[in-house]
Amino acid sequence: MAITGDVDGEPMKVGVAVVDVTTGLFTAVGICAALRERDIGTRPACRRQSLCVGNWLAGERCVQHPGIRERRETLRQCPREYRPLSGLPGTRQLHVDRGRNRSAVRDLCKIIGNESLADDARYATNSARVEHREELVELLQEAFLTRDAEEWLSACRESVIPSGPIRSVEEVLNSAQTAALGMVQEMPHPTAGSVKLTGIPFELSRTPAKLRTAPPTLGQHTNDVLESVLGLSEGEIADLRSRGVV
Repeated sequence: MAITGDVDGEPMKVGVAVVDVTTGLFTAVGICAALRERDIGTRPACRRQSLCVGNWLAGERCVQHPGIRERRETLRQCPREYRPLSGLPGTRQLHVDRGRNRSAVRDLCKIIGNESLADDARYATNSARVEHREELVELLQEAFLTRDAEEWLSACRESVIPSGPIRSVEEVLNSAQTAALGMVQEMPHPTAGSVKLTGIPFELSRTPAKLRTAPPTLGQHTNDVLESVLGLSEGEIADLRSRGVV
């Protein structure tokens, strides 16, 4: 959300649940890798996968391209029900699940000090909340402006209400969780010095995947491919080079 939206506007949720979808894809790849490892070993060995790895897509682009970390202008309008909430002025914005079921709505209404809101016919069901989402979001935003964002996040955690701060890509890449998961790694590069790369988005306990080489330079592996895949000799490759074919 931190890199989408108007340049001077609020963060915007992407229309498709990118993190959910990509995490599912990486989970499937991790399972396939674990099953393949089982064929060689004795038991499946996939031990870690989380929604955090869904950020791999953003990290893959942003680790090496700092300019992408800044929000770009867009003409899309963020769906009202997904717009972020703001705490006291000067604190970060946050995303709070508005509740898909009645108990979750009651919990949210309780922490904002307006429990009667859950019994209001306009917000009693999910379809009703969608229909009246404009006024509901306004009511929630008014309540959230009374406390610091971190206080709201703490209250949401205590009530098990899905929520989280809207972090910049820079904050995500430099977070303790990213470091613990090894999602950003440094490798030596023949021309660029030490480069930062995104790590493997799943973990195998017995045969952990790892980055072996840095991104290749232009034409670095041309000879290897021509020899190993096409079976060309050094003389044939030299001839192709002399004629500008490769």
